Amino acid sequence: MNDELFDRWLYESESDSLDFKREQYKFIDASDNEKSELLKDVLTMANSWRRIDGFIVIGIEDRPKKPNVLHGVTEHIDDAALQQFINSKVSGICTFEYGTFTKDEKTYGIIRIPVQKRPIFLLRDYGKLKANTVYVRRGSSTDEAKPDEICQMGSNQYEEGSKANVEIEFFNRSKGKMIGFEIDVETMYFVILDEIPNYPGRAYAFVSTLEMPPRNYYTEFVDYINFKSSFIPVNFAITNKGDREAVNLRVELVIFSNNVEILLDGDEVDEPPTDYISSISTLHSLHHSSYSVERQDDKWIIYNGFDRLHAKRTLDLAGTIYMQVKESKTIKGRATVFFDGESVPHVQEFRIKVRCNLIELNWDDFQERFFKKT
Repeated sequence: MNDELFDRWLYESESDSLDFKREQYKFIDASDNEKSELLKDVLTMANSWRRIDGFIVIGIEDRPKKPNVLHGVTEHIDDAALQQFINSKVSGICTFEYGTFTKDEKTYGIIRIPVQKRPIFLLRDYGKLKANTVYVRRGSSTDEAKPDEICQMGSNQYEEGSKANVEIEFFNRSKGKMIGFEIDVETMYFVILDEIPNYPGRAYAFVSTLEMPPRNYYTEFVDYINFKSSFIPVNFAITNKGDREAVNLRVELVIFSNNVEILLDGDEVDEPPTDYISSISTLHSLHHSSYSVERQDDKWIIYNGFDRLHAKRTLDLAGTIYMQVKESKTIKGRATVFFDGESVPHVQEFRIKVRCNLIELNWDDFQERFFKKT
């Protein structure tokens, strides 16, 4: 157990190999029904279809919107007592261990369950559980295994050499084409040297003010031009080059710079409306991004995730990431892809080489460049 693995759990969801519990199990002086909850969770994880260690993490609350919530626990279960309790009730031997991990003055209980011989089941009814029934974990839920599934548990689930093999690259969405790990772009950023005026009123009294652009129209237009010319729209796609499906994928993109501004879908700057009625209609425009973003002192971390990626298939990661720098530089990043069945994630470095043209103009020159004179 280490900090890197624990930090990954803050942004992972429950799966065949990972279960979160906000509070400690009731064990000491607990009823059979209460203790059967812990027994069931260990057995379902032991019987789950996976190729990596399974973990039940006690003290973390799983949330759809990441990161997960850290609560910690104040009481722990003695590993020897838990070993005796479970293995006195099951067929064969159930291999697991209960340990603790402390971070930022909070302690968590961690039950590690390695891949092992299956199926494992109860010899007698206990609490809410039935004898001779194979309980198995599927994703974030539990189920009773079917007869044909139980037959397959005795054999190796995965054929030798058969595995998922994912790779993430930049993606040209208009052409539907992967474009590698490095892109070159040229941008412009406009700096207005003097004051940007308010939009002037109409000269004719009979013209309704509802038809007029808002007073700050020029300022909003400059922001819009700078968004279109200086923010780089970036798209990614992921390919499974292996011969087995990848399940429960989590993508982490790290941008190693604090001089980069990042926007997601819904944050982009729209062209300002030219009349009041249009400005009302734009308020009802909603955008949703499949990404979430976190800014830290020296980097940005962007997250995405999806259920599965079939073998030999490419998936466009829905959503656009807009990046802006106001100088020529190389933006360095790292993409990490986690998925079930692989204890070592795929890691890929990427680069965006930016040539930024900083253009300084007086307002009159900017107006001459972008507005037609009448």
